[in-house]
Amino acid sequence: MTEIIYYIQLLGSYFTMPFVFCMFLVAIALFLFLQRTSIEKKGIVWLLCLYLLSLYYFSTFTRDTLSGSLWRLQPLWSYFAAILAKDWYLLVQNVLNILLFIPIGFLFHTHNQSKKKSFVYGFFFIVLLETSQIVFQKGYFDLDDFLHNGLGVFLGISLSQWLSKKNQKLRYVCSHYDVKKGEDALRIAVMSDLHEFPSMGFLEELTNYKPDLILLVGDVLERREGHKHQKKEEYKGNWMLYRFAWFLDDMLEFFFGKQDRKSEYSQQFLVEAKKIAPVIYSRGNHEKKMFDEDYVFFKENDILFLDNEDIEMTIRSRKILIGGLSSEVDEIWLDGFAHKEGEKILMMHHPEYFEQYLSNYSFDLILSGHAHGGQVRIGKQGLFSPGQGLFPKYTKGLYPENFIVSSGCSNTSYIPRIGNPREIVEIEF
Repeated sequence: MTEIIYYIQLLGSYFTMPFVFCMFLVAIALFLFLQRTSIEKKGIVWLLCLYLLSLYYFSTFTRDTLSGSLWRLQPLWSYFAAILAKDWYLLVQNVLNILLFIPIGFLFHTHNQSKKKSFVYGFFFIVLLETSQIVFQKGYFDLDDFLHNGLGVFLGISLSQWLSKKNQKLRYVCSHYDVKKGEDALRIAVMSDLHEFPSMGFLEELTNYKPDLILLVGDVLERREGHKHQKKEEYKGNWMLYRFAWFLDDMLEFFFGKQDRKSEYSQQFLVEAKKIAPVIYSRGNHEKKMFDEDYVFFKENDILFLDNEDIEMTIRSRKILIGGLSSEVDEIWLDGFAHKEGEKILMMHHPEYFEQYLSNYSFDLILSGHAHGGQVRIGKQGLFSPGQGLFPKYTKGLYPENFIVSSGCSNTSYIPRIGNPREIVEIEF
């Protein structure tokens, strides 16, 4: 027992603080990487510099000054010493020397995507570190350290390569709802909240599903002023919570760069989706200020854009009325649409409007987005949603009155979607 305590104390004095600190830094990098939020290389550079400086400081200037010969040039001496002297702490040191250098290979490769360059840069840092320990008499110039540190860099590069391959595929789920069954049931694919993120990865699922209709329930494009220009009363008692979330997001954006969003991404998706099935797109709160060229684009590519409007479509001999309720509600249009005869689908970006505006109306199918699934989900409960605040009622799934809420196809925040993957909704109607 005394021997175990001795080893724990040694680990604490030499490794625990730098190990925990450095692992915290690389955890941030892994978090950003696995979230699939495309960030500029600036963020990786920040983490890499901070990690290298931290490891250099802890490994060089926090140790006691040594005397005597500081050269250990016999390969694998630590293993022979550990076995002969039963000094198992040497083996623990070897493992930690590997682990501490995995983030270096990972970050270098994540930054430049070159295996050879990443290993050369990592090896250069190892030489710098070992030389500094000799110069300042804070450690040994140890061939075993070269071996273990180099192995750590190699493992980090390999991890980055593996994650890069995994990252090429979009992570999403397909939720299926049978609203109506039968041979004449239509297949409807529903998506929302693309927010100009790369979305081409969804096309494979749409192609395989073979929908009769693709409905996009708002926030496909970014056509509004930034959040700092929004009015305080729009946030219904959650103003301070929003301000805190924006501040956190702005800080992370400063360090890690802007997310990769372009109008061309959503436009390209719309063009390709139209080749699969007719596309109808209703206006959301991020499309407040559409440009004239947007309407030209919709017309040229036969995209039907609904802004407090409705159309009648005949699909496989079924006549269906489809309406799009905008963020700025036109109650006169809504009342007129609700009283039309026939099967009616209402596309309504804001799920909170369900109780606010639809209590006196009946529709065959109501579709929403906007809530992003509540961002963080614990079981079936979302944590937070714009327009509904904490513990929102409508975030994802099928609710009474054939009311379906999509959790969306992107993450506009650096705050992660936890237990809440992106979603394509598939409906038999």
